[in-house]
Amino acid sequence: MVHIAPRESGQALALIEHDSEHSLVEIETRLMGVHHRQVGAWLAFRWQLPPEVGIVMQHHCNPDYRGPSWALSLLIGVATNWAQQHLAGVAAPSVDGASLEALGIDQTVLEARAARCLASADEVDELARLLARPN
Repeated sequence: MVHIAPRESGQALALIEHDSEHSLVEIETRLMGVHHRQVGAWLAFRWQLPPEVGIVMQHHCNPDYRGPSWALSLLIGVATNWAQQHLAGVAAPSVDGASLEALGIDQTVLEARAARCLASADEVDELARLLARPN
């Protein structure tokens, strides 16, 4: 979107920093008539990636989506939300109980998996630093 509509994309990114009432999706849609999730899904389909990739790109932030690959989309959305909370410094990231129920995931199982994830977070950070280092 930045390459196709650089001015509008720049405006959207600048506005989101100062607008706590609207999401980036809302701002992009208002400025360009389309948002980054839709464009990502379109590109995934255009590039002939597996259909699930585009579906998840477009719907992972919508816990009410129940179309094709809904469970995968919901799972990615739950994981994304949890990770964003963790990265924002939330001590105990929470997950919507209705989403867990829809996925058939027990809260205690989730907590155990989350603890394992957090235990390896330093290793993942180090790997990311190594991969980001210029040659």
